[in-house]
Amino acid sequence: MNQILETSSKNAKIKKYVIILTISIISILVLFCIIISDIINNNHQKELSKSIGNNYKIYKLFAEKNDNNILLKDYDFYGNIIIPKININYPFFYGFSDELLKISPCRFYGKIPLPKSHVIFDTDKNNDLNSSDGNLCILGHNYNDDRFFGKLKDINIKDKIIIEDLNNNLFYYTVFDKFEVSEDVAYSSAINRNYDYELTLVTCTNYNNKRLIIKAKKESS
Repeated sequence: MNQILETSSKNAKIKKYVIILTISIISILVLFCIIISDIINNNHQKELSKSIGNNYKIYKLFAEKNDNNILLKDYDFYGNIIIPKININYPFFYGFSDELLKISPCRFYGKIPLPKSHVIFDTDKNNDLNSSDGNLCILGHNYNDDRFFGKLKDINIKDKIIIEDLNNNLFYYTVFDKFEVSEDVAYSSAINRNYDYELTLVTCTNYNNKRLIIKAKKESS
């Protein structure tokens, strides 16, 4: 009788171990699939980011030879942002959406401070490009690596940022402020300005669910 009980107990333990082992294997496989999927998505986004530079060059040629009265759409390019210190050089979109932010930084608010004689895009009456507000605000994802605004945390006061428009005009900015705010006030903080022509960059911090904001003022021409 004792042998039967011992055998039954061993079988129950074996079944328990088999179930635990099966669950562990399935969990590892699921985790592996998630990691592979994430790697594939990241590689795809990197390829999109690489190809967008060439598309931007072609787009600039098109814009330069076109009529000045162009109505911009969200997926149109609006300029290029260059930050030498952290090796950033990305074209940025005129508008923003979750999908656009996955492939390049996006304009959230404001305009590039072009002289009136050089303004290309000035016919959209439903946006703020014609306003007197000289605060150009650009959003960028933080993937915790060297893509987009992932290294924006390394920017310091007095660092330089360059904005290039579609006519190859370069506008130089000097960083004067860097701070974090909660998500609910991030965009109102970004829109506020201190100088006639200002540049504001916004990205996620990821570690504390806040937004990192970099503010820079335009240097005198």
